[in-house]
Amino acid sequence: MPSVSADTFIIVLAVPLTCLVWIRSFRYITPLSIAVLITFSVGAFAIIFYGVFYLNDKIAQGIDHRVHLMRWVTLPLFFGTAVYAFEGINLAIPIEDNMMHPEEFPKTLNQAMIVVMIIFLGFGGLTYYLYGNETQALIILCLSHTRAPHPLITFIQIAFCVILFLSYPVGMQPIVQIIENRVLPLLGYHPKD
Repeated sequence: MPSVSADTFIIVLAVPLTCLVWIRSFRYITPLSIAVLITFSVGAFAIIFYGVFYLNDKIAQGIDHRVHLMRWVTLPLFFGTAVYAFEGINLAIPIEDNMMHPEEFPKTLNQAMIVVMIIFLGFGGLTYYLYGNETQALIILCLSHTRAPHPLITFIQIAFCVILFLSYPVGMQPIVQIIENRVLPLLGYHPKD
């Protein structure tokens, strides 16, 4: 099979990504978001499911499974991951603009951030407990240490790549709105609000 350079791969993916990013309404992105949520849920379930078997195998073999809760060496990685996990905050402005009662946005945002934080802490803590010190920065890489069938591992890795790809239109929506509102009028085109 011929190899494809990284530059070619990026250019090939940039074309459909550019088309997806210019979708103007969240209404059209909703089916993508639902597909992303379902795919992520299946992947997260597989990671936890096979992680339980992995932990049982380690215990059965008498391998020490102590978990170090904090290592100074990995502290920068933790903060980088935590900041990246909450990077979706750039959607706050478009969500507030589209709310029926924008005055309730701060309360809604706080509740949503608390729920997201609980989910992240729960999933991260559980997977770190299951995989111990062999936990990778990308949790899907831990599946290669388990009994999970290779085709399933490959499917989950590809699915998570698709999830990342399909999440760009949502994250880029505020940037597209800024470009439409500031740059296009200079070109003589006035987008609808």
